[in-house]
Amino acid sequence: MDKFECGQLYNLELSKLVPNPDQSRKVFSEDEFKNLADSINDKGLLQPILVKKLEDGQIIIVSGERRFRAHQFLKRETIPAWFTTGDAEELALVENLVREDLSVMETAEALKKLADRFGDKTHENLGKIIGKASNTVSEILSLNCLSENIRKKVRGDKRFALRELKKIATKRTHEAQEKLFSAYEAKVEAESQEKATRGRLTAC
Repeated sequence: MDKFECGQLYNLELSKLVPNPDQSRKVFSEDEFKNLADSINDKGLLQPILVKKLEDGQIIIVSGERRFRAHQFLKRETIPAWFTTGDAEELALVENLVREDLSVMETAEALKKLADRFGDKTHENLGKIIGKASNTVSEILSLNCLSENIRKKVRGDKRFALRELKKIATKRTHEAQEKLFSAYEAKVEAESQEKATRGRLTAC
C-alpha cells in the first residue's frame, strides 16, 4: 500500500480518487468546468487539490472537486495533490465557504453541517469563517427551515437573495412558504427575462 506524507506534493491518478460525499457544492455548471479546463490547459493547475487517505485505503478529495472534474474533462490521468490528516468534512466545508462561489442556500447548508457536527462552532465562530456578523449567520442558517422543494430550487441559483428567502423562512408552515415563494420566484424570473431582453437589444 502506498505511503504518503502530509505536506508533500504528489501527482495522483484520477482513477484512485474519490469525491467527498460531504461536498457542499452540489450544483456545477458546464460553463464552470469549461472555463476552468481552458485555464488549466493554458496555464496549468495553479492550486493543487487537497486529499486525505482513509483507514480503508481510499483517498478522498477534501477540497478541489471542480479542479478534479476539470482534469477529468481534459482526460488527464493525474493531478497534483497535497495530503492532509485534518478532519476531512470540516476542511472541505470551510474550504468551500471561504473559496467557492456558493449560493446562499448552499452556504446555509454548509454552515448547518459545521454547526451540527462540531459543537464548538458558535454563530460568532461561523461568522469569522465567512466574514459575516453572528446575526447574519443566524439569518443564513434560518434558510434551512425552508421546505425541501424551495431549497432544491434555490440551491444552485444565485439569483435568489438572502433578504427575501429569510422572510419566506419565517413562515411557520411549508404551505405558507410555498405560496410566498411562488410570487417571489415569478418576480425573479421576470427580472431575469427583462435583463436578457435588454442585453439582446444592447448587442444589436
